[in-house]
Amino acid sequence: MEIADVAHKYHISMATLRYYEELGLLPPIAQAHGRRDFSPADLQRLEFILCMKDADMSLQTIKQYFELYDQGSATLPQRLALLETQKQATEKKLQAIAQAWAYLNYKIGLTKGHWEHYKQEHEKVNTLKLKDTD
Repeated sequence: MEIADVAHKYHISMATLRYYEELGLLPPIAQAHGRRDFSPADLQRLEFILCMKDADMSLQTIKQYFELYDQGSATLPQRLALLETQKQATEKKLQAIAQAWAYLNYKIGLTKGHWEHYKQEHEKVNTLKLKDTD
């Protein structure tokens, strides 16, 4: 798959894809007719990168994970530790987001209540004004 197609499919820029390759997050991408040609394995690796970024894993930690991965099965305990650490951090962030979401709903409810009260009072004032002018 060509770089423009990959960028479109994953909603990232071609520059980002080149940057990931430059950092070593993606292996050197094979070239076909002078254009990068992403293999299914490259796309799987990219999907991992994007998923870990969504979980707020740093690019440095993602690179560290891949370096361990490339060393083989002997590094499974270290890779597991990296993933579990990220999972714990993500769980804390999810809890914070859930609390923020609940508070937003609370404030929205209050604001809607104030807005309804304001509209009712405003309607009463307008009704009184109309009666006074009759």
